[in-house]
Amino acid sequence: MTVCFLGGWKGRCPRLRRAVALEPVLVPAQTYALIWCFIWVRATMPRIRIDQIMFFSWKFLVPASVLIVALTAVGVTYRHPGSRPTSSGRARPTSTT
Repeated sequence: MTVCFLGGWKGRCPRLRRAVALEPVLVPAQTYALIWCFIWVRATMPRIRIDQIMFFSWKFLVPASVLIVALTAVGVTYRHPGSRPTSSGRARPTSTT
């Protein structure tokens, strides 16, 4: 992760790119900093039981996703009015005028 997101041995700071002596120290320091952040976040977050996750999912996430799908369908229908089917089931021809 330090190579991908924090610049690896060159670092993110332009001043550090000139400091060749810091290159062997920079990757372990970035790695230890990320590990410390992960442990800190994991230790401070409360433990969530599976029944709490399921309650949250059924009471909030499922209705929200159904609402988003419905709003997307309405938006697509009104954004592209030429694609609405007619009573015959075919799409109306779009006018070129």
